[in-house]
Amino acid sequence: MTEQTLRDLVYNLKHTRAFRALICNLSALDLGNCTEELLSHVDVHLAYSRFQEADILLRLAHRLASRAQDPELIKKINRKRNTWLEAQNMHWQSAKRMRRIYANRSKNALNQEQDRAEMGSLLIDITLALSHAGKPGLAAIAAQKAYTYFQQNDDDYNMITTEFDRASLMYDSGRYQESIALCTSILPRAEKYQEVFANVLLQLANNLEAINLPNRACQFYGQAMSVYHKLGNYKQQADISYRIGWIMLRRDHFEIAARCLRTAFFIKMEIEYKKALMRRNFLEGQAYYGCGLTAQARRSFLLTLIYAEQLKDNTYLTLARHGFYKTRGNIQINLRSAMTAASVDGQGGWNFELIPGGFRRYSSEGYAVPPYPERVGYIPSSKEQQSLRNLLSDLTFCSGAVGNTLEAIYFHLQQEAFS
Repeated sequence: MTEQTLRDLVYNLKHTRAFRALICNLSALDLGNCTEELLSHVDVHLAYSRFQEADILLRLAHRLASRAQDPELIKKINRKRNTWLEAQNMHWQSAKRMRRIYANRSKNALNQEQDRAEMGSLLIDITLALSHAGKPGLAAIAAQKAYTYFQQNDDDYNMITTEFDRASLMYDSGRYQESIALCTSILPRAEKYQEVFANVLLQLANNLEAINLPNRACQFYGQAMSVYHKLGNYKQQADISYRIGWIMLRRDHFEIAARCLRTAFFIKMEIEYKKALMRRNFLEGQAYYGCGLTAQARRSFLLTLIYAEQLKDNTYLTLARHGFYKTRGNIQINLRSAMTAASVDGQGGWNFELIPGGFRRYSSEGYAVPPYPERVGYIPSSKEQQSLRNLLSDLTFCSGAVGNTLEAIYFHLQQEAFS
């Protein structure tokens, strides 16, 4: 029903009279369902970097939500519009847009817990957008306002995450001592939220390294790496191991440096291997689906989904779920539920196992970390490639891998592959 209604609406977009007639005949429930479904399609277009198509659907969704007079739907559309801007690196435009929304809402907001949580959440999104736009001073002001709202709600988690954001902005502005003091003050409270705890430890280590205290920095790097390992964030583990190895190399502790750099290298290779398998399976799924081989396509999209979940790659999670949804066969399921559920139980056939949460981390409790994921056809940036080349050079040097030894040949081949 919803899918057919959407097809009719999109088909009649340029036929004003027919389009209006269709909207007028929809109930508030139908308008809401169609809007939610459209937002799921927007995410698919964003994953494919189809920004014009996403823009058209966002405009249509806004018309439907306005007709339904549903303020919650309009808020969702506004968040999605900001995601659309930020996916194109238009962070300053996104920040300005959110600041206008904040100004309008603050006029009508009541002094209630829900309103304070919403205003704080919006200010955190503004903080992140301003930070990405290179405006740390304005971002710090927004973060301070957000903290006030969360403090009024006695919202411990969001108070800690907001203070962490402020500490990060201080670091970006070169105010290392202030950042250290703030990180130190929130560290005991952050321990019950392991991901935030790891981030604070890492920020503290970055500050200590910046003020030339490498021994203390390495202690906190090591603690952060241990927490990231427990959380399954192997990319951060590899990056920190690389950082410790680089510090040890600069201090002529070659044996320790070689051990840390080798760990970083093999974790990075494992991650790159899984990324390659993920992309290959997705392309295979597309090819199978184009040939009408839906069973084979379903299997390839499933494998893509598994790797994307392991790598926490939001773009390929979206694409794999959409691909799996297209091959659903007789399973009657809409795209919206596919996007917010689709963890697949391999033991029970091709069934959807409902799990909480979605593939975009827009949290209802007032804090969000919008992802800025890789695009399809992603090629590592020159900075990333140079980083990996530097790692290989340092590792080769520390390991004493010279001449025609097997280790030297292996590392030199790896260097050629990334040159």
